[in-house]
Amino acid sequence: MHIGFDIGGTNIKAIITDAEGSVVSTFKHETGSSRDEIINNINLAVTTLLNETKSTINDIGPIGIGIPGSVDSERGRILISPNIPSISDSDFSDLVSKKIGKKVYILNDATAALLGEWWQGNGKNYKNWLMVTLGTGIGGGAIVDGRLLEGRNGFAAEFGHISIDLNGIECSCGNRGCFERYASASSIARLAEKEIHDFPDSSLNGKEITAELLYNHALQDDPFSLHMMSQCSRYLAFGINSLLNIFNPEAVIFAGGLSHASDILFPLMTENLKKIGFKGIVEDVHFHKVLHEDQGPALGTIKFVIDKMVAK
Repeated sequence: MHIGFDIGGTNIKAIITDAEGSVVSTFKHETGSSRDEIINNINLAVTTLLNETKSTINDIGPIGIGIPGSVDSERGRILISPNIPSISDSDFSDLVSKKIGKKVYILNDATAALLGEWWQGNGKNYKNWLMVTLGTGIGGGAIVDGRLLEGRNGFAAEFGHISIDLNGIECSCGNRGCFERYASASSIARLAEKEIHDFPDSSLNGKEITAELLYNHALQDDPFSLHMMSQCSRYLAFGINSLLNIFNPEAVIFAGGLSHASDILFPLMTENLKKIGFKGIVEDVHFHKVLHEDQGPALGTIKFVIDKMVAK
């Protein structure tokens, strides 16, 4: 059996599966704030899952943990996790391992989501494909010729920080015009706050704007919400077009909150791609939503661990 984790700024999600990846039991708990509290909650998850399945620590293999931020998987070290600052600059793998008594592997959460989709979702149908996560920021990963693209130290596929506007909005990474400053769920909401004054008749005036709210009102034909979805689709097309030119994939699979608006965004994005895309590259690319959004990252950490065990 295997236990995998998806640790976010708000919640810890954990699953225990059999060797084939079928989920046997799940666990969800607040992440916590301090490093010790987070590690204790991870230990609580392991204990709870073992009790629920009448298993012992000896019945499971190494544990996988997906974490947002810059993660050095080879050294088990978190360089920086902006959403969970208390675990930044730490040998997190060793710290958790000492608490639990099992070998622990850590990896970036977007990479974990990709591995989960590759193992148990739409990704299993392709040898060359990308995952793009449209959440607070934009993350991603790439499968190239049937292999995970990791890069020199596991930081490959930082899709959110390709620039789509040289003189654009300043990003926290130090660059300008980053993809995620225009086409993430948080960015479309922020951009909408600046533009709503041009639409005095919109029903969104006076409301706290979110990507979900824009989508729901777009379904009701609110002109401003439709305008923002159109804007987002253009920015999305610019970024995706660059990725298509670099990777020449068979498919792009989207995850994250903004992917829930795929019924509006995908057709608009596809039309924009036809206008700007390189012929021979942009045609016949398949666009999907992630199949296992809630459990995908935890599944991916288990796949990562299994592959590490096989490699040894």
